[in-house]
Amino acid sequence: MRFSFGIVALSLAKSTWASWSPPRLDYRNVIATDDSNAQIIVREILTSSLLEARTSQGVLSLTHVFPEEVKKGMLQAMMECYDREPSDYGSKSIVYPDGTKRSTWSAGVSKTVRSSVTSSCEGLAEKMEPIRALVDEAMANLADEMGQALNQGGQDVVFSTDSESDEYGFQDLVEEGEQLDHFHVYDASLASADDVTKTLEWHTDFGWALAFLPGQLIASKEHENVEFTPSKGFYIKLSDGSEEQVSFSSEDDLVILLGDGVNHINQALQTRDSDSEHDRLRLRSVPHAFAMSENESALRFWYGRMMLFPSNVLHPTLNQSFGTIRKSMNSDPNYYTSLVDTGYALGCSRPEDLSPRLLAEDGTNCDEDQFNCWHSCFNHTEEVSPTVCEGRQLEMACVDTVTLEADGSVVLWDGATHGKQFAPECVDMEGATVYTPPTEAATVDAGEGEDLAGNETMVDHEGEDLAG
Repeated sequence: MRFSFGIVALSLAKSTWASWSPPRLDYRNVIATDDSNAQIIVREILTSSLLEARTSQGVLSLTHVFPEEVKKGMLQAMMECYDREPSDYGSKSIVYPDGTKRSTWSAGVSKTVRSSVTSSCEGLAEKMEPIRALVDEAMANLADEMGQALNQGGQDVVFSTDSESDEYGFQDLVEEGEQLDHFHVYDASLASADDVTKTLEWHTDFGWALAFLPGQLIASKEHENVEFTPSKGFYIKLSDGSEEQVSFSSEDDLVILLGDGVNHINQALQTRDSDSEHDRLRLRSVPHAFAMSENESALRFWYGRMMLFPSNVLHPTLNQSFGTIRKSMNSDPNYYTSLVDTGYALGCSRPEDLSPRLLAEDGTNCDEDQFNCWHSCFNHTEEVSPTVCEGRQLEMACVDTVTLEADGSVVLWDGATHGKQFAPECVDMEGATVYTPPTEAATVDAGEGEDLAGNETMVDHEGEDLAG
């Protein structure tokens, strides 16, 4: 056993930020289709929290979605699997700038067909499936309710596809869309003790929505009775620009957080509606961040599903399908930046501040025997791999090899910069710092077409998921 799952206390500074509770909707009212009073409640809460321009913050929590034993069974299976050697449990791991290590199991959902979660841990995928099936149902029902709420005078919101004969309505975004499931374990046993560096800096997500179970901490562990409690440290920016820490409770089962894709939904609304109607209905993408240092436990368990547009839906500005755009983003780290530079934002309202990201670094899909570093996949080698590094009592991380070779100092990749000096290495995380890109003034002095150290700055803050 490589980690004790007793409560591991972290001596970390705590934020004094104000807390914000999300609007909550009882999922039992959503499925009570024959109860007119329940449907009125659903429409009011759904509209005010996600759709209405004046009141919406782009966040909604569904309660009573998961039976408690199903939710607890999945979390405990993740905990038990993570307690094994890395080579046994089949997850992918990265280390964030604050030293937090995140391990991920992932699987896709396409046209309502769920691919299996890959793991050698006995029973893990089996415990995850009931949760995934319930999310299938909940998101389909929610999209149906949202589609009806957005319907004006019998007119649906329409999305063009790369086939002239096909168009999609709002409900089709779930039925036909690509979806990504991710199960994360955040391990802060080696994390920084300051509350300045966030684990995940401010970003918005690439999909039109992220549906997630709020992060869960191990509250107590007595024999076989393990209790979980919602974690802290999840922040959002409200529509007035204020930054708030979200206060989740144990009743929050599935939180809906709108992403950059809603900008395309808003364009579809604007095409359909008069100016007055469009001003009333507008969806809002939610900037958010996460700081593991806010928690007193070293382990945090999280599940989320990224909701992407169907691959054959056309981007309204680029006139390319979203499938084509995603492939371009995955294969070329500079693709998004080039679009921003020429005025073609993929959905982010302020590309200079935020940019879309795919959950769990799906902007660069690496195989199980590879490691994601500066938006590229590096093969595990005999010198550097998770197993080799752990055997040397070191951590595998994406680092600046120039400074490592020069004086032995560990400078971690910032999650955004694109530079060939970054590569995976086995390093001691104690005393590690995070790479700081050259300032604008310094870059001016560099040779034509390059900046200092040959770096090309990416807009993307984090690279995936994408997360949470």
